[in-house]
Amino acid sequence: MLLDTKILESVGQVAMELNHKLDEKYKRHQVAKIMKVDMGLQYRRIQTVALHTNSDKNRILRQQFAMQLVTLLRQGKRIINVDESWLSTSDFRSMKWRAHRSNNSLPKAQMAPRISMIVGIETSGAVYLSLLQSNNDSRTMELFFKSLSKKLDAERPGWRKNTVILMDNVCAIHHLADHSIL
Repeated sequence: MLLDTKILESVGQVAMELNHKLDEKYKRHQVAKIMKVDMGLQYRRIQTVALHTNSDKNRILRQQFAMQLVTLLRQGKRIINVDESWLSTSDFRSMKWRAHRSNNSLPKAQMAPRISMIVGIETSGAVYLSLLQSNNDSRTMELFFKSLSKKLDAERPGWRKNTVILMDNVCAIHHLADHSIL
């Protein structure tokens, strides 16, 4: 097939390739109409992703993680996935409708101070949430985990025996391991 062998980035390139391979001579506007109307294609901004996202190494690591996760779940373990993030704006639109020839800009008001959050989501559906108006650091992570431990102690004594806490490798988390918070 034509598109399997070459990446064609413009209507002009598609028209040239078609005219080269076929006896008929298509004009650029004819190809554009076919691509837009008949095939339902749109010419939009490309969204880039990190190059390493789909590397063989990362695919294998995700597969190994999934196998380990399934093993833990089969053993009856409860998993709490903990991560931290922040919000600096209250408007997350990246596109909007506009009238022809009008400006498509949108003033972006920054939230000051930004809202930082730490969230733990458990396989049972329980959610543990911390919202604050400061940056997350090792102290806020420590406070979150101390509060989480107290809550779990009250709700499910002995929770440490069958609960796995899953975290990414944020530097603030390494501090917790050094101090045996959990």
